[in-house]
Amino acid sequence: MMTLEEIDENIRYYMFGDFVKKGYYKKGKKIGKWEERFSHTAIEEGYYKNGEREGEWIVYYDYLIFKKGQYHKGKKTGEWIFSFNNKIKSKGHYLEDKKTGEWMIITNGKKEEGEFINGKRNGKWKYYYKNGKIEAIRTYKNGENVGIWKYYDEDGKLIRSVKKQ
Repeated sequence: MMTLEEIDENIRYYMFGDFVKKGYYKKGKKIGKWEERFSHTAIEEGYYKNGEREGEWIVYYDYLIFKKGQYHKGKKTGEWIFSFNNKIKSKGHYLEDKKTGEWMIITNGKKEEGEFINGKRNGKWKYYYKNGKIEAIRTYKNGENVGIWKYYDEDGKLIRSVKKQ
């Protein structure tokens, strides 16, 4: 059991009274729940164990979840969801801080889906128009462009193929 002498509280404040960082140290290492504010509406919160992030961490922006996922021994692990204005912008898994497995990413209203291995794009990636039809199919190996990339018009008709090496 910890005594009060072993734990130091750390709170830093803005000049107008809101805290910037709030959490605890034990023997110089962060422990327990921590909160950090980047502004009045951007807040990050989660837990530390032995000075490393551990368990669920959430970042809020404008009081909505901006990103949410798990840490193990200070590294991202498991499913992570990134969103903006309550709409998912990307979703996938991490293993030891590297993207892995199937990912879905939305940029400017257009979706792309594919696989990461060891943090790099691999295999076929599909890119979609806003109407949901396939815009392109691209192939990657260890993050490098390979194979034949195919491009389609908004009606789904193949308009171009480009060989990548």
